[in-house]
Amino acid sequence: MKKRVALVLALALIGCSQQEDVQNAIKARLKDPGSAQFQRVVVSEKGDQACAIWNARNSFGGYGEWRATGLRKGAEGWQLADQDMAPERCTDAGMNAFDRFQKAQDDLNKALAR
Repeated sequence: MKKRVALVLALALIGCSQQEDVQNAIKARLKDPGSAQFQRVVVSEKGDQACAIWNARNSFGGYGEWRATGLRKGAEGWQLADQDMAPERCTDAGMNAFDRFQKAQDDLNKALAR
């Protein structure tokens, strides 16, 4: 039982770190990173795709509309992939569906290479 609790806690901490990294990747591109607010950050099970719904102050000092942004994790960390993502895709189910799509595409490419 203690091992199971420790494993769940470790996985939760890894997930939090990934979410913070995603938030930091978005904040790095903002004029006022300290004003960033995040409604949702979702990382795929595979850990190489993520999305975030966020808002930050604009040049006039006010907040605009909430935006959904898709990100991909590469060798240099999280990179913006889709800056105008549909917010309804930014869910656990949406990210996991994307993982399954990527796997199917990889499997197809391997089969075609034979």
